[in-house]
Amino acid sequence: MLRRTILYICLISILTSISGLFAQDHYYAAFNNARVRPIAMGGAFTSIEDDVESVLYNPGCFNLYKYPKDFKVTVFMNPLMSLLAFQHYSDNFSKNPDRRDFLNATALLFKSVVISIRQFETGVVIGEESFNNVMVNKQSRVFAYNNLWNDNSNTVFMKLRLAQRVSIGVNGTYYQRKIDEKNEDGIGFSYGIVLKPNDKLNVGLSYIDLPDKMADYRVRLERIFDETMNVGMSYNLFKGTTLALDVRNLTEENKDNVREFHFGFEQRIFNILALRGGYFKERFTDNETFSAGIGLIDSNIFFSGDDKFNHHDYMINYSFVHDESREWHMFSFLWRF
Repeated sequence: MLRRTILYICLISILTSISGLFAQDHYYAAFNNARVRPIAMGGAFTSIEDDVESVLYNPGCFNLYKYPKDFKVTVFMNPLMSLLAFQHYSDNFSKNPDRRDFLNATALLFKSVVISIRQFETGVVIGEESFNNVMVNKQSRVFAYNNLWNDNSNTVFMKLRLAQRVSIGVNGTYYQRKIDEKNEDGIGFSYGIVLKPNDKLNVGLSYIDLPDKMADYRVRLERIFDETMNVGMSYNLFKGTTLALDVRNLTEENKDNVREFHFGFEQRIFNILALRGGYFKERFTDNETFSAGIGLIDSNIFFSGDDKFNHHDYMINYSFVHDESREWHMFSFLWRF
């Protein structure tokens, strides 16, 4: 009990300290972002088993139900993002109606669709927001909406559980962005595996291959480089507490930004609240990034029996990040059925 009390005090102190750092420019990510939890944990997510959040870090870590399903479809809904889009397009609807605007706003209602068949799972993650500088400059106020269809990624993934403690996965991602009125796009792939030596320890490995002409797409905030191997370990210190470490960008010695360490933690309090934090320092520079975040309301409280997820699934998530040039605020709200 004393250990938990001390940890709670430390977590609150960290959150308070980070929020008081010298403010730079602010960037408010819209609600179409599944990476809020990983970002809050400093990107140390290569070994963390989760649902949509894990797909872009290590597809082998994707995890839904504890017991295999003969056949089940799971849908993750994103109602707030769709409402923001409808509000953004409302003037155009009245002045110059455009069917594409309506379809785009409707499509944002769906974040992910997953099919589970015994030990095999496959699905899509739709419209994941990018962190490039163009989007940063546009999103200067909270709850703003810009046309995410110009700057996003869409992913198809597969995951196979080989044994009780071993899973592998692969994904293919279509990336697109618009910089200086020039459109860029390309396809990349990620491969991953997760090993569970015991009930407390996870070890994950992932290899990420980005499109050659978009090799910097995930450098901002995530620090993920093209054609690199990432290794992660996570440990459940005691009930409700997870510590995570990633060794990022293991590549050839003649490449920059190798062996970059990312640290993260999460403390869960019942099924209501999760407190998170993270830190990393960029390799070969003095730039440091601090992060913190919260998760609210585990969706498992609305389900019973076999329909509960094999992990905590917080519906509302917020992440705060402070780096050398700006402060980031990220939100997500996902409801599944």
